[in-house]
Amino acid sequence: MSLTLHDVVRVLSPDEADLRQAAAALDSQAIPHLEALVRGPDPMLAAKAAYVAGLLEEAGGMAVVRTAATSPEKMVRVAAVTVAKNLPTDRSVPILQILLTDSDPECRRLAIEATPVQAISQLESELELLSLTDPYPALRESARRALAR
Repeated sequence: MSLTLHDVVRVLSPDEADLRQAAAALDSQAIPHLEALVRGPDPMLAAKAAYVAGLLEEAGGMAVVRTAATSPEKMVRVAAVTVAKNLPTDRSVPILQILLTDSDPECRRLAIEATPVQAISQLESELELLSLTDPYPALRESARRALAR
């Protein structure tokens, strides 16, 4: 049976949806629908879709998270950094590269905090740039601390 957008929305819609359980209930058929939701007009649903996409094992799920990382909605970008924090390093680095250069200081802060020690060398240029040029002294210091780990 084919999974529809309506099916995916139903899984994500409860206010207190267990997103890990939602991801377990979905498969690769959900990826185009999750992508559509991330690009859609509802930031709350888009954020949930981004998080669930990152939990899916299918490679297409990471493309959805990359889309979320560039969303005009801050809530959706925060969901992308939140899921990146829980991913293996090879999957989190491309997401963190985007979010370490985000225009919003809160997104940059979260991306710095989500950077695993194993990824420091891969994200060194982004962290170095933040440590030298971020307009917020606290973020410059956080980036320096991350580089020192």
